[in-house]
Amino acid sequence: MKQSQLNAYGNNEIANLSKRYLAKDPNYISSIDIIIFEWQKLKRYVAKDLKNLKIKREDLLIYILTNKDFEYGFKGILEIIEIYCALPCSNAEVERGFSTMNRIKTKERNRLLSQTLGSLMMLSLNGPPAEDWKNEDTNDYISYWHSNYNVKLGDHI
Repeated sequence: MKQSQLNAYGNNEIANLSKRYLAKDPNYISSIDIIIFEWQKLKRYVAKDLKNLKIKREDLLIYILTNKDFEYGFKGILEIIEIYCALPCSNAEVERGFSTMNRIKTKERNRLLSQTLGSLMMLSLNGPPAEDWKNEDTNDYISYWHSNYNVKLGDHI
């Protein structure tokens, strides 16, 4: 990559991430100009020493975040890199949530309270698989629930 290309590479993206994620942070002490300066310094360091580092390109962010050489003088850009690493790379988790909600809240179950729907979704998304619930304890819970809460049990129980 030419020096002029390297100088411009990523500046707009870093500025946008800084505005979006750090501008409202009460601990935000670096201005965007300082973060861009740190970004320039980081690019020069990595471009110069990448061949000597003998690390894979995909391991570069881990190297930058864990190397003591970047502990001082790179505070703002390291915050941006940490934020970048935490951002989801797809919306699959959101889609999974909507699919779960549509599976739980059907035409027949359209009067579920938001709290109940949220709890059922939490169990469905994060709870143990249904196979783990098929044991003697489950029958005890169902019997207790049936006897104390006047619940109709279907033929499948």
